[in-house]
Amino acid sequence: MRKRGTLKIKLESDLCIGSGYSFAGVIDSDVCYDKFGLPFIPARRIKGDLREAAETTLHSIFNKVDIEKMFGTRGNSGVKGITIENAYPENYEEIKEELENAKKSEILNTNLSVENLLGCYTNVKSQTKIEENGVAKDLSLRYTRVVNKYSPINNKPLVFEANVFFDDNAIKEEDIKILAKALRNIGLKRNRGLGKVSCSFEEDKKSASIKSDELYKIEYTIKNIEPLMMSNRTNNKTENYISGQSVLGLLANNYIYKNGKASAESEEFKDLFLRGKAIYTDLTLCKNEKKYYPAPLFINQLKKTKKLVNIEAKPQKDDGKDYVADNGNQPKKLKGKFIADFGNNTFDIAQVEKDIVYHHSHRNKSESGKKGILYALEVISENQKFSGSIILPGKYIKTIEDLLNYEIRFGKSKSAQYGRCILEKIESSKFNKKVFKASKGNTIAVSFISDGIFINNGNYTNYYEEVADIIAKQLGIKIDQISDDYYSLLQTKIIYGYQSMWNLRKAPIAGIEAGSTFVFKLAEDAVINKEFVGERNLEGYGNIKIITLDNMPYKLLLVENKTDKKNPIEFNLIKPIINKVIINSICEKLKKSTLKKFDKVDITASTLGRVTLMLKESIDTTDKIEAFSNFVGRINSIKREKEKQKIKKNILDKISENDKLSYEKIKNLADDASDEIVYLEKNYKKNANNMILELWSEVLMSIFVMQKYSLKG
Repeated sequence: MRKRGTLKIKLESDLCIGSGYSFAGVIDSDVCYDKFGLPFIPARRIKGDLREAAETTLHSIFNKVDIEKMFGTRGNSGVKGITIENAYPENYEEIKEELENAKKSEILNTNLSVENLLGCYTNVKSQTKIEENGVAKDLSLRYTRVVNKYSPINNKPLVFEANVFFDDNAIKEEDIKILAKALRNIGLKRNRGLGKVSCSFEEDKKSASIKSDELYKIEYTIKNIEPLMMSNRTNNKTENYISGQSVLGLLANNYIYKNGKASAESEEFKDLFLRGKAIYTDLTLCKNEKKYYPAPLFINQLKKTKKLVNIEAKPQKDDGKDYVADNGNQPKKLKGKFIADFGNNTFDIAQVEKDIVYHHSHRNKSESGKKGILYALEVISENQKFSGSIILPGKYIKTIEDLLNYEIRFGKSKSAQYGRCILEKIESSKFNKKVFKASKGNTIAVSFISDGIFINNGNYTNYYEEVADIIAKQLGIKIDQISDDYYSLLQTKIIYGYQSMWNLRKAPIAGIEAGSTFVFKLAEDAVINKEFVGERNLEGYGNIKIITLDNMPYKLLLVENKTDKKNPIEFNLIKPIINKVIINSICEKLKKSTLKKFDKVDITASTLGRVTLMLKESIDTTDKIEAFSNFVGRINSIKREKEKQKIKKNILDKISENDKLSYEKIKNLADDASDEIVYLEKNYKKNANNMILELWSEVLMSIFVMQKYSLKG
């Protein structure tokens, strides 16, 4: 039985997981971090350190055979022993999602750069070699970027989490727990105070209960890092999704070619790809971890006002003028678009991004003798996410996970330029059939979220009466006469396919297009637990979504309509990070503008040194704003009246009023930081004043530093 758990790595000191990169003259050893600037620990580093702990610290517990069973041996084919993923800060997915949302704001997008975010998690340490005489050796100064021990989010020791997979038939959970406890140091310079950690392993209880014959659902997300050209009825246009048929073909191919000993005649292969014991749904658009599905034909968008409506219902007087279908404001189908259901009759609309790519072929010559032809292809743009699921017996979960982690290429021209994808996310859980209940007299809508295929009397059919009768029988419902208030919406299509083994197209068949909706009025109470109807469900055909139409209004809401743009954006996890980067940005811009506006003060070097020391001693107090009064008191203690007045008039009076900090004066100094200050005032209101006021010491210190280097002599 394949189990999954989480390895938690808590920092007990700063950490440097070297990436191998350096920046000449700035950073000699850099850490590993992702595209956002969030640090992580590579899985190979973790596995290597765990193996080292097993071979050294735990040599009396584990022998060579045990170690090879857990970590494998060089040259092994396939995945054996413990499988470990990269370790990211806890709540990593939630942090990423909030960062994506934050970057939609222009001001936050500018300030939440990779460098600024990385600066919240890391610092730079310097190190030099000392000679026997106590003098630093020339050219020995080195700078190392390290991950801070404490998290910028909660000021507690930073915890990294890594998913761990293992086969409990070969490896005991207790052994992994022992390995985790033995891992005490990781990364560079662990004999110089860096890299001290404490580790623990927690088993995922969901994976512990996997039973071989029960059904489970694997939900996964991929991202196409190259354009996709998915087969369509024409040669130069692409579908806007990845069909379950394509997923099945990919995994079947991986099954045969990943392991040369695998056979298409095995029982496992037949169960997974031929007998229908596994179902592969279409991969459809996924945004912000939310899965979108083809828009049902009864959900339309008004042409002029762009409002979302349910054309199965009648408009109400209180729906508002924006929902009146007059003067050309007619409902239009969301053709080729996808929607996500957020509940409470609220939806979001999304569309797959596509590009036009041009190619030139030299193989086809025209009659005039010109070489080749120029042609264009419509393709799915790269870097989009698609999500789907696989329903299968528990005993095959490990097999499918391995196949998805092998190589993912979809569509045409996979050998060059097109088709390459990467696995972004994968989760498995016990499959619980959705149960839909409705009472006698209710009107239900059976909406297709994938294409459907139906056979009647041995022939493929897409006639409404025949298909509706098949759906009702397969769902086990008895239907009554439909009233004029509701009607079915049917869109037919010809379904194509391709058999790569023989390099031939499959015979086209009649089908029902995704988005089609069949409406039934129930003659009896119904309990429906089916999610698929029709034929070839193993390829994802016939996936349905059922809703009750009776209580669904004409007026539907779009997600953006729920957001009050006057109110600030709320963040649960990254709020402390946003505070820090915004304040740092204001501080840097404030210091720059301050140096331009403050003139040099004619005071002696000794007075300047004394005043600088006064400033440092004042800001050692806990409250930075109250520290200003302390600093003013120290300035008033200067006996040389002339120099004291120069400091007060030329420096203090420009940030204070009657020896009290002035928010307006400090704010007016930061011309370049006006956008950041507006953001603080809008999102933090009264607290914004204190955040700005606390920067007074940084402003004065920059003035004193400038003054020091401008003194004559």
